[in-house]
Parts: sequence; structure tokens; C-alpha cells
Amino acid sequence: MANLENGTFKKLDVVVVGGGLVGSLEALFLAKRGHRVRLYEYREDIRNTPQARGRSI
Repeated sequence: MANLENGTFKKLDVVVVGGGLVGSLEALFLAKRGHRVRLYEYREDIRNTPQARGRSI
């Protein structure tokens, strides 16, 4: 939430559902701006699977 009069921003607790390309980038974007972000993804971590061929990330 921006307060345009004095240029301050309210830090928010944000939940991002979906850790694909868009969800991950949105979580990163918000966290870099000081918001507290929780990212939830249904699928297991792709880095822990033996073969990741054919996946988007």
C-alpha cells in the first residue's frame, strides 16, 4: 500500500500460490521491496527429481 503524499510504503504479509515462473518472480519482486512473502507450491522441488526434462523451470 503506497502513501503517495510522503512516499512511504506499508510492509505487507503476502502469500503467493504457485511457484512457477510468474509466482516465483512475483515472490522475489515483493520480497525485494521489503514485504514478508510466503510461496506455496503443490509439486515437489524440481531440483530433487532425477530428471527434469520437459518442465518449464
